[in-house]
Amino acid sequence: MYFISRNKRWGAIGIFLFIALVCYIGPARIAGAAQKAYNRLMLLTLVLDKIERYYVDEKNPDALIESAIQGMLAALDPYTIFLNAEEYSAYKSRYQGYQGIGLKYSVLRDRLLVISVVPNSPAADQGIHPGDRITRIAGKKIEYLEPEDINRLLLESTVRLEIKHEGEARARDLVLPKRIIPPITVPCAFMVNDTIGFIKIDHFSDGTPAELDQAFSQLQSPVPAGLIIDLRDNGGGSFNAAIKVVDRFLPAGKLIAYTRGRGPGANMQYFSTASTKLPFIPLIVLVNGASASDAEIVAGAVQDWDRGLIIGQSTYGKALVQTEYAFQDGSALLLTTARFFTPLGRSLQKNDGGDTASPVFRTPKGRTVKGSGSIIPDIMLSPQQELLSPALQNLVTSNENYFADFADHYYSKNPQWEKDRAYFVRSFEVSDDMLRDFLILLRRSGARFTLQDFSENKEHLQLLIKREIAALYWGEEARNMVNILADQEVIESCNYLRQAKELLFP
Repeated sequence: MYFISRNKRWGAIGIFLFIALVCYIGPARIAGAAQKAYNRLMLLTLVLDKIERYYVDEKNPDALIESAIQGMLAALDPYTIFLNAEEYSAYKSRYQGYQGIGLKYSVLRDRLLVISVVPNSPAADQGIHPGDRITRIAGKKIEYLEPEDINRLLLESTVRLEIKHEGEARARDLVLPKRIIPPITVPCAFMVNDTIGFIKIDHFSDGTPAELDQAFSQLQSPVPAGLIIDLRDNGGGSFNAAIKVVDRFLPAGKLIAYTRGRGPGANMQYFSTASTKLPFIPLIVLVNGASASDAEIVAGAVQDWDRGLIIGQSTYGKALVQTEYAFQDGSALLLTTARFFTPLGRSLQKNDGGDTASPVFRTPKGRTVKGSGSIIPDIMLSPQQELLSPALQNLVTSNENYFADFADHYYSKNPQWEKDRAYFVRSFEVSDDMLRDFLILLRRSGARFTLQDFSENKEHLQLLIKREIAALYWGEEARNMVNILADQEVIESCNYLRQAKELLFP
């Protein structure tokens, strides 16, 4: 191929023209600068044409165009990115959902062990539960299938499974047509003790506010004495969803955030409304160095209005709003179109403006907060650094799935726990007898794990075994609950409930 096709060439010109107009030309000057922009883009098109026709080696025109786009975006901020069709599809699946049947599994020797089922998914509709065993896919026995065969069969538009549920005499043959599975952004919500509720928000999508409402309604205490919102490792997602989450916690008429930019609609103010509200109870927001963007909007508004305590480590520092522009070929541009500011006017953009001095602001109750770079918590905690030993890491990552195999055996012999999730998660302890049985399983399987390894990793082994068992009874959320109750930052945060209460009721 010696010439870029007409559609490709003009598609590239359209992309470049759009980016140039947005990035370099103010709205009031577009008409006067259009000819200059067109001339520059024609020059770029001519260069691409010469390369394709005369360069010593033949080059893929699509790759040339994408390289040209990436080169131009390199002159902007690191968050403005171009995604090809495959990359954009993967990006959308995180925030808009994916095509599937809605279950996760572990691969054991002769079966797939279901460890999680997404609510309202095809798998859930067919009555599949965590702990079920998949013995056949499309009529083929699991024990005779390679991992790549399993993946290929599960990619079919309709998946046929043979499922065996504990206690049932016969397996069931189920046909599951795939459909869009909405992303779960609130993976865990429960009472960490008798008085404090805990809700984890993994990222923000359009469904997050409704998920938050549902999660709060399912807490076992009708009105907890306090609430922890965990935004650690939350990199953002939907700006509007973050605004609606803050709206749940503030009285009507409070400024949540405002944005500043050059394009139409970039200069906006967002205020709390009189719509859905959660109870006015003490609030703690957990953050860390990976809490960014929309997570910082939530933390910033809570801190600026003295609505709750921010606890953890300083946040990432990304106060930019990205606008998504999709193109006909399936690709997309994520373009930075505005900066956002907290209610007090703080910019949280890292190294924004180059001034090393950070301005200081005062909240309505006189607390001092720094003005730029990131959210600095009211209470600083040392980050957890509990690394697994090499021996234990080998067990966890082994294709043999030792922990899932052991959990499956325990699950099949102890059905009594299925009705008492709260007690199991908060009070169950993996006994020495269970640890001995696990060690026997390892030895029978040929795993290299010595008695010294066993002794040095006892507490970690207990946690890993307990969370796998919990997942088989109640799914991924129960696994997360076990992890949270062993999380030192969460445990320590509970000690600051009184200070969070003093913010609301001094």
